[in-house]
Amino acid sequence: GCSAPWRRMEEKRAGSSDSASGTGDVTLDAKWRLLKQDAFIGTHYVSLISAYTHAGAPTTTRPAVSDGRDSVLLGLGQTFVRPHWTWYCNGGWRLHDQEDGIRDGTEELFNVAVGYRPRVVEPDVVEWTFLLEANRERQGRWRDRMGEMADSGRSLWFLSPGMRIGYKTMLLSLGVQIPVRQSWHGEQTGIEYRSKIGVEYIF
Repeated sequence: GCSAPWRRMEEKRAGSSDSASGTGDVTLDAKWRLLKQDAFIGTHYVSLISAYTHAGAPTTTRPAVSDGRDSVLLGLGQTFVRPHWTWYCNGGWRLHDQEDGIRDGTEELFNVAVGYRPRVVEPDVVEWTFLLEANRERQGRWRDRMGEMADSGRSLWFLSPGMRIGYKTMLLSLGVQIPVRQSWHGEQTGIEYRSKIGVEYIF
């Protein structure tokens, strides 16, 4: 699949705020199915997940929509599918490229979600799925030429409602991540929310 989300970033500090928006990093992702098990109550899948994110040139806005550092994600996921309901969980590690002498800390990611499809349709008919996710992110300290950076690293939990609209091989995803717990190392700007609009093509 391929996705290019539209991002809006906002930073608030005492007495002032800054915002920026634009196309986020382009991500190519692939999923290899390792196991498929059919049962009368549904189908169970186990898959290997990988993704490459191309950040392009870093943006000069404040806050930056993109930091210019590419990344690679590797992980595992499992999905249980019924006609109207889907449950899934996945986890993995995201490794970042170095840019301008700075390398982001490795991220540990874990997600659990439930999806509801109001009606089952044929592949050539528009299909709606409503999602509710819980997301966990933990990132280690960043490093520069001097070693570990004090104002870096984090531990975050999100609750994320959203929806997916599918038609043939195209998928439109809409969602918002609402932080429910944040822990930051050093002096860093917290997150009020994240919104995402993604377009994916399945091939």
